[in-house]
Amino acid sequence: MESFAIWLFIVGIYRFFMSFLILAHSNAIKKIIYPLKPNETTPLFFRVLFMWVLSNSLLTVITALNIDNKPLFVLTWISFVIGLLHYMLEQFYFKTNTLKNNLSQLIFATPCLVIMGIKIINW
Repeated sequence: MESFAIWLFIVGIYRFFMSFLILAHSNAIKKIIYPLKPNETTPLFFRVLFMWVLSNSLLTVITALNIDNKPLFVLTWISFVIGLLHYMLEQFYFKTNTLKNNLSQLIFATPCLVIMGIKIINW
C-alpha cells in the first residue's frame, strides 16, 4: 500500500497545482475543459472549480499521508467518484466536452477508483 500512498500523494500535488492554474488561466482552461461550449462558463464557475479542486487536492494529500484511516480513505474515494461522474455528465449529458478532454481525468481517477474500491471491499 506504500506505493499507492505515493501515487495518491502525486495525484494530490498535481491537483493542487492544477487548482491554481484553473484560477490564473480560466480563459485558456475553458477552451481545454469545455471546448464544445466554452461560453457557458463564467468567472464564478472557475472560482468554484478552483475551490473544489483545491479542497480535493488537500483531501487526497492528507489521505496519502494517513493511508490507513478508513473514513478518510472512503471520503477520498467518494470524491474521486463525484469528480469522474461530473466529467462523464459533462460529456454525455450536457455535451460540453469530449473524450479527449476527459483523458487526464480517466488516467488519474480510474486506477485510483479501482485500487481504492478493492481496498475498501477488503478492509
